[in-house]
Amino acid sequence: SEEALSDVMRSMANGEIQTDLLVIHPLSSVWKLFEGDETAEPMPQYTTMLKNTSSALDARQIPHHYADEVICEEYGYFKNNRIHIGKCSYNTVLIPKLTNLSAKIADMLQKLHQCGGKIYVIKNNIENVPLTVDGQKAPAEFVKWLTSLPTFEDEKSAASTIAENIPEIVRITENGIAETDILSIWRDTEIDGCKGRFYLFVNSRYAECSKVEISLPSVGNIVKIMNCEKGEFSILNNVENIALTTIEECAEVSQALSKCLRFGFNSYNPMEPKFNNIQEVLNETVEEERAGCWSEHRGG
Repeated sequence: SEEALSDVMRSMANGEIQTDLLVIHPLSSVWKLFEGDETAEPMPQYTTMLKNTSSALDARQIPHHYADEVICEEYGYFKNNRIHIGKCSYNTVLIPKLTNLSAKIADMLQKLHQCGGKIYVIKNNIENVPLTVDGQKAPAEFVKWLTSLPTFEDEKSAASTIAENIPEIVRITENGIAETDILSIWRDTEIDGCKGRFYLFVNSRYAECSKVEISLPSVGNIVKIMNCEKGEFSILNNVENIALTTIEECAEVSQALSKCLRFGFNSYNPMEPKFNNIQEVLNETVEEERAGCWSEHRGG
């Protein structure tokens, strides 16, 4: 039922997740433009850009956090070859379309790069203006360094490259090609007395059959299916069209996938989907998790 699925989603929202990817939020770039009307161009284009960034990363199963200058100033520091923000740390950064960086972020980015961290840039085609640091013209040496980094024309191409260079992520393919209509989230949590890493997969085209291969980030452990209505777990079996090439310890794949994903179990006659807003529920849970990540840093 939808209620049972909601219970699973709430449990996952309370779980823990570690992501290596930090996306710089263009907050100060937009504030530079604001003159009292948030609908004035080009500000809506930055809103669309952020949605495109999240969608592109989600489509490639890449967990990520956003951080702006305010959060970084209060909670950010560089240590042990990683950028730290509160309790989270990152070795990979995506710089989306923006026109300004804080001096602290600029400094952490350079330190990360010197230690071998990965930094990716998306070319700003919203505004053709010089880059600033703390609102002042960026030093020529910094601009030269920034332009030497891997740069992409759009969010999808950046996400594709990032996915190839982050080893510990879920990979979903169909006929060897990345399947971007299936989204996934995972948490280390406890559901119905079972502790472990729980994965939830949702097909944004849930009315269509999807025959895909899912690879999980670790090898040699058991994968189970959870019946979210009964709270029961069973060993994954009787699957013709899924090849689980790698297995995560105590990975519990929610029974919701059999209703919403229609993976093509050999002896399973899929039910008609009961949920009309699965995509919205998933997006809401992901956004709540991202927001919650920072609330604990603020003492919330």
